[in-house]
Amino acid sequence: MQIYLLIFLATMSCLVTLVSCEEKFSQLKTHNFNSTLTLSLKSIFGALDEAVSEDANLFGKCSGRVTDQNCVGFQKSIKYKNCEINNVSLTGMVELDYNQEGCQFDGTNQTVRRSLDVKQKLKNGKTIESNSMAKTTYSGELLMGGERIQRMQASWWYENLGKEIIARSKEGKLVLSLLLKTSDPIVITQGLERGARKIQSGSWKVYNNLEKFTLKLTPKNLTFKTECCHPVAGEIEIELNSGQKDQFVDKSKLQYIGCAKARLLKQGKETELSLKACLL
Repeated sequence: MQIYLLIFLATMSCLVTLVSCEEKFSQLKTHNFNSTLTLSLKSIFGALDEAVSEDANLFGKCSGRVTDQNCVGFQKSIKYKNCEINNVSLTGMVELDYNQEGCQFDGTNQTVRRSLDVKQKLKNGKTIESNSMAKTTYSGELLMGGERIQRMQASWWYENLGKEIIARSKEGKLVLSLLLKTSDPIVITQGLERGARKIQSGSWKVYNNLEKFTLKLTPKNLTFKTECCHPVAGEIEIELNSGQKDQFVDKSKLQYIGCAKARLLKQGKETELSLKACLL
């Protein structure tokens, strides 16, 4: 009851005193803004890495990545059971479904769809779960279908049709519940491999189902290097929306300033973010 009263009073304060509603919203509801942002980035870029089996050597104790498995008809798959990757324990399954027999993915209009249900337990006891099962956003939109990459004539299109990310404390308490989907396909040029990869356009949404806000992320001229799963240059425009009708709240920007480093420009303040390993 107290939190609802607090939100009501903050809303009235915005209307009566004309104090920045964006600031009020930030204080009340977006203390997980950075976590929502960074987890979604790790998930998107991790999916691109898996398509070309980046960092395959790290998966040696886990029988490799799903991309490295034998093709059966139109599919590759792998199951993990408490295998270790850089102090992360991985359990679950990943499947790749191709539209070409033999799992070919080197010609125009060839596609690969990824579905997964995995749990990553970190060294500190916290867990991150990712799955592509059908789920509903806080605003009532049904998302389902996993992730898909399509080979175009001179580019690749990445689409996220629905992916859930759940973060829990070491005690098992639910900390974050996110749903991802692309609004417009993310267009990748030069190559899928990090050393060549460039992202010029596209956008995706991240729904925070616990705090009921949405981030819309629009990448601009992102470039990568072989040694880093995150971009090393370029920027991402961020639009924050809140509530059942996704009302506009604020805009911010993420600027990449090197491998695994970025600068968040939000409400007139700069914050440096350290971006660690990407997710499945």
